[in-house]
Amino acid sequence: MYPDEGYRNRYRVQDFPIDIYEDQRLYFEARAYAPKRFGPYLESCVAAPSSHPRDNSSFTFIRNGCPLSRSLQFHESPYKTRIRFSILAEEFLQRGLSSYMFVHCDIRLCDRRQDECSSTCPTETNKIGPVLKRSIRSLAVSDEFMDTDGPIRIMHRQYNANDNQDQLPWLQITLTCITVILSVVCFALVVMVMKLKSSIEAATNRTSHVRVPFAISLPNILPDSSP
Repeated sequence: MYPDEGYRNRYRVQDFPIDIYEDQRLYFEARAYAPKRFGPYLESCVAAPSSHPRDNSSFTFIRNGCPLSRSLQFHESPYKTRIRFSILAEEFLQRGLSSYMFVHCDIRLCDRRQDECSSTCPTETNKIGPVLKRSIRSLAVSDEFMDTDGPIRIMHRQYNANDNQDQLPWLQITLTCITVILSVVCFALVVMVMKLKSSIEAATNRTSHVRVPFAISLPNILPDSSP
C-alpha cells in the first residue's frame, strides 16, 4: 500500500495502523516475485474488519481480475511484474467498514507468453471506467499467494477534531492580542481628543480676557473762531 499515486515510499509494517479520510484514495500494488515471463493476476481483493479474509462482513471489490466498484481504478505501471490500482475510501464506509479493516488480495502468476494476462473483463464491468484488462479464465500456473495490508481506519472529515483543537489556542492568543491592541489604540485616541479639547478651551479663555484699545474720533463741529 502507498500514500499516493506516485507509488513511492511504500507503507512498512510498522507504519500500520493507518488513518485515511473518506475522500482520499487507497493505492495498492500487486507484485509477482517470479521469472520475468510471469506476471501478477489479481484473483480477488476483499476488505474485511479482521485479518481473516473470509470474514462474513467482508467487501469484495475485485473478483476474477475485474473491478466490482465504480471508484476502483487501475493505473499504468512501468513494471510488467506489477499491477497498480486504487479505490476511494468512501466505498468502505458505505459498507460499514469505518473501524479498523484489512485488505486481502489473492494473487496468482500468469504466463504472459501464453496470453493468460490479456483477456478482457465482462462487458458490465468494463462500463465502470478505464481499467487494465486482465484474464478471467483459469490459469495454467497454480502458484497463488495472499497479500494483506492493514489495519486501516477510514474516517469522516468531521471526526478530525484534533486539528481544530491544536489551532484553537493560537486563535485565542491572536484574538486576545488584537483586542489588547485595539484597546490601547482607542485609549490613545481618547487621550488625544481630551488634550485637544483642553487646548482649545484654554485658547478660548485667553482670548476672552485680552483688552483691546478702543477710541472714538469725533468730528470738529465747533465754529472756527479765528479772525
